[in-house]
Amino acid sequence: TLREDFDSHNSELTFKYTCASIKTFLQKNQDRKDQIRIWTDDTDLLEKTLASCDVDYSCLNITNIKKEIDEDKLHPYPWTPKINFMIRHFENDSFWIDNDCICRKNVDPLVESLNDDVIVFWELERQIKNSRPYWGWQMAANLLNIPWDYWVANSGIIGISKKNIESDLLRLSFDACFKIY
Repeated sequence: TLREDFDSHNSELTFKYTCASIKTFLQKNQDRKDQIRIWTDDTDLLEKTLASCDVDYSCLNITNIKKEIDEDKLHPYPWTPKINFMIRHFENDSFWIDNDCICRKNVDPLVESLNDDVIVFWELERQIKNSRPYWGWQMAANLLNIPWDYWVANSGIIGISKKNIESDLLRLSFDACFKIY
């Protein structure tokens, strides 16, 4: 399963790039710092990492959801927990950023563009050979006999309205991802 790749997972490394994501977001969006919500399964390690990188986390709403994350880890496919997490924690119109996204600009134009007809996506293109094994692209390429120099695009929802998350649109998009893998 895809989850086997997490056996040697390094939380400290994950929290370092999480810290970079938070730090770049704060640098470009100071007026939104009181709107930031962070969900984690290790608040102590996150706060320690943020402090070591001179990030003032006192203004951030950090929530420990270890039990929820432990339950999500039981799913063999990563998209199932992600959609369920979004549904459980959705509040009005939301703008989501994964822990490995670097913020290069102020997000106001993106947030202001959200409505019931607009969903904001991020996209990253790379060759499969340059991807992480647990992302599943290498496994899918092997199953389909596709060479690893094949280019793939990774897209993710980062902004969505409450109407869209409650509609079938989000569920259908995740169902399509599940069928592909």
